[in-house]
Amino acid sequence: FRGASLRAALALARARGLALEVKGHGYVVAQRPRAGVAAATGGQVELTLAADPAGEVKAAAARRARPASRRAGWRARTGRRRRR
Repeated sequence: FRGASLRAALALARARGLALEVKGHGYVVAQRPRAGVAAATGGQVELTLAADPAGEVKAAAARRARPASRRAGWRARTGRRRRR
């Protein structure tokens, strides 16, 4: 469902015999169970929607990447230069 509008997600769920629990509005940015995991007919899928999917997806990816990059010893550059 990720990236789909609420209307498209409802149509897909109806066709597959799934019940939806919806949080938010706009476009699907997250789902549980995850994409690719088989859901039983009549099962429930939780969808999280956001009005600005591109911004929400980028923010979520950045939140997941920060801890891994810190563990690897990498530092993010902010683009600001230090004065000498």
